[in-house]
Amino acid sequence: MRTLPWAALGLLAAAATMNVVFVGCGSESDPVEDAPDGEAEGSTPAETGPTDPVDSGSDGFINMIVDGSRADAANCKLAAETCTQSTDCCSANCNTTTKQCDVPLTACSTAGKACASSTECCSFSCIGGTCSSKQCVADNQACAMDAECCGGKCSPDGTGGGKCTPLNGGGPKTGGNPCVADTDCASKFCNNGVCSASSFCGQTGDVCDANTDCCGGLCSKAAGATLGKCGTVSAGGAGGCDQAGTLCTSTGGACGGSCCSRSCAPYAPSGKSVCQPASGCHVLGDLCRAHSDCCGWSGSPQPLVGPFECVKSSPTQEFGLCGKGNSCKEPGSICGKALEINGTVSDVAVCSAANNCCETVTQGDPQICNSSPENCCRRDALGVPRCIIDKHLDCNTAVITAATVCATSADCCGKPCVANKCSTTCIPSGGTCSATADCCAGLPCTIPSGSSKGICGGTALPDGGVGGPGDGGGVITQDGGTAGDGGTCALYGQACTSGSTTECCSGVPCTGAAGFATCRFP
Repeated sequence: MRTLPWAALGLLAAAATMNVVFVGCGSESDPVEDAPDGEAEGSTPAETGPTDPVDSGSDGFINMIVDGSRADAANCKLAAETCTQSTDCCSANCNTTTKQCDVPLTACSTAGKACASSTECCSFSCIGGTCSSKQCVADNQACAMDAECCGGKCSPDGTGGGKCTPLNGGGPKTGGNPCVADTDCASKFCNNGVCSASSFCGQTGDVCDANTDCCGGLCSKAAGATLGKCGTVSAGGAGGCDQAGTLCTSTGGACGGSCCSRSCAPYAPSGKSVCQPASGCHVLGDLCRAHSDCCGWSGSPQPLVGPFECVKSSPTQEFGLCGKGNSCKEPGSICGKALEINGTVSDVAVCSAANNCCETVTQGDPQICNSSPENCCRRDALGVPRCIIDKHLDCNTAVITAATVCATSADCCGKPCVANKCSTTCIPSGGTCSATADCCAGLPCTIPSGSSKGICGGTALPDGGVGGPGDGGGVITQDGGTAGDGGTCALYGQACTSGSTTECCSGVPCTGAAGFATCRFP
């Protein structure tokens, strides 16, 4: 299957920004997998040049068809070779500025690498268990076998030949197809002539191999098909907002448009604005795999009555959406106006979110949330107001320690919240994270789909797990490259120096009071 991580990012200079990555989940008890030994995904093929492996075919039909387009297609070009468009390159990424083949925008495998599905390959073509050196054959063009086609299906054309069947019929083109404009593509990202990933997960209608490929947690396939189209899971009425990774349009302010997380910001490889994953536990309507991924289960005071649950339409459903909930909002839930660092109340309400955070009352400790609901609501590292555990938290005087219990970074006055404990410093490469905001400057957090924890600088693996930084992870720099060429910038939600205009990627402002500032929109 295809995974969409941050490993070797060949970013366009104009598109360098910030984000996290979702990939396929492991089990709830061990969602982050170790990377296998061997060469990292996305590395450059041998200098001898890639060749297209021979495929014997899986049925009689494809062996009888004479290939009308594939045989004459040129082998792809290696890194740093001259190109005119992204379809020329083994990485499917021709830098528009240098006109040279750059590193892949995702952790796709280049020509000659082993593959199990065409969506693993930069060329969108996996033939005989190896990524092809030729770009996949476009919709409605001549083909000889299913594996050649961008849509995964080569159908008889009635004249003894074959023609690639589009996954989307007459709709937007799926990944790997040639394009002229963003609107040509289901991903809404035409990267120098080829439909490419606009986010760390697949958009509705784009090509997929497994549920873990899709922002909505659902890959729908026709009977017998090897590839399908992304959709959104059915979750018994839960949802009604856009899951993390979905394209969004509102990047200014704290509302975040239709995002479940109420945070919309650019994704580095494409420069497109996508819904940011929430810090800490997952919020109402967002993708989940288990109950413990949702707010109300993780880091909340006990006992709870009717916490958020990972709602699924059937017990066998791989992913669900965080739903249900108590009459009050559990810690981590999105709330309305928050008490700011300086003690004043924020004048920006988060969409229609109400201030009705749950409150634990002990003897001699009066209720304060009902009369002053802002006391139980603080902004997290992304600037989104979240219900907190300690209603007496005062970020002006609080001493955050590693023993402080948390559900989100809001409980830590903007510091990272990992495994329900605050961290006093940013999380280094290889450490556990819940969002990119937790990681040190430039390090993205690579997270399994639906999970609430990942690895800083980690690499998504074809089986849906996450490998360590040694398997291809890297940091983002001001010029859009990876660490080693200088100028590391802070990604969205990461700490920055108050008043700085240069620390944050892509000109995102450094927002907040001294000691509490993060790279985010006000």
